[in-house]
Amino acid sequence: MQKSIYVCCGTGIATSTVIAKKVGQALKDNGIQHKISQGTVANAPTFVQTNKPDAIVSSADVNGNVGETPVISGRPFLTGIKKNEAIDELLNALK
Repeated sequence: MQKSIYVCCGTGIATSTVIAKKVGQALKDNGIQHKISQGTVANAPTFVQTNKPDAIVSSADVNGNVGETPVISGRPFLTGIKKNEAIDELLNALK
């Protein structure tokens, strides 16, 4: 079953693109079929209501109602610090 992930940052362009590539590679390495959508942090609540992603990976704090959708910090995918822990958190959220 394909998993849907919303990757977001302040502008929905540069930072989220870097994170999306690294998240996509981590999911591929773990044999998880996925679809990644990118956007802004401000749009996260609307995206969740409309598209019901399985998880959100964000470089910034997500404010607003995203319901029960797990939010994973995208910072480790940028810095490499605690990246394996972030991958594990994402994989657990997608189970």
